[in-house]
Amino acid sequence: MRHSNGLTIVMYHSICENPDAYAVSPTAFSRQMDFLVRNYRVIRLKNARSQLSGISKDERCVAVTFDDAFSDFATAAYPILRRSQTPASVFVPTGLVGRTNAWDASNHIIRQRPIMSANDIQQLHADGIVDFGSHTVDHLSMADIPAREMERQAFESKRYLEMLLRTPITIFAYPYGQLDNFSRITTQVLTEIGYDTAVTTHWGTDNSTDNLLSLKRIHFREIDDATTLRAKIEGGYDWIGAKERAGFAMRWMCKRARLTFQHW
Repeated sequence: MRHSNGLTIVMYHSICENPDAYAVSPTAFSRQMDFLVRNYRVIRLKNARSQLSGISKDERCVAVTFDDAFSDFATAAYPILRRSQTPASVFVPTGLVGRTNAWDASNHIIRQRPIMSANDIQQLHADGIVDFGSHTVDHLSMADIPAREMERQAFESKRYLEMLLRTPITIFAYPYGQLDNFSRITTQVLTEIGYDTAVTTHWGTDNSTDNLLSLKRIHFREIDDATTLRAKIEGGYDWIGAKERAGFAMRWMCKRARLTFQHW
């Protein structure tokens, strides 16, 4: 289903010369950013509420986001964004600043990548194109930890960035970000701590002010041409989100069945 208006949020992780499932090349990224700038209004994610409230019936805006704050954002993505003055949001696992994606260490398919240093983050923030948000302290699935630990992960990461950058931090990205990785309890915790916008990795383009703490995102691939980019942005691939919901429902039913069997 295509949507003529609304907000599409594009998710990236890494920009590097050897693209994989989590990365595109600088050449592809430059081409994709040029397409966005030519065809859509690119907004800051932190302005999602006001932009969604005032969007016209035939306008579709786009926000650009990066999870994990990898160092190649500064070296490969940022120069491309700066050239066109395209704003982007970067989500930082604050306990791993200056280190690597340790959460992927046991997955031999995913390569280890360095994460930006505190100084890198400060310098990018000072230039004004990049906004920063929390990706928890330790890159943990928020649905898999007790509420007290949810609060610590959300609060400590927010406090770290606010002290580092001397600015309010109001945006958040759920690590892993699928429907299994957040809940109503999680969104309540985020609200109480002071976040007003949060993004998932659940595929979709039908974002509104009703789901500001569970916004959907899409992603591009290295080989996507202009026709594919437009289709993804305007909802032509939202069937992916339907498949994700079906998978989540199946996992939930299996979990309930196991609990019922154990109770018997």
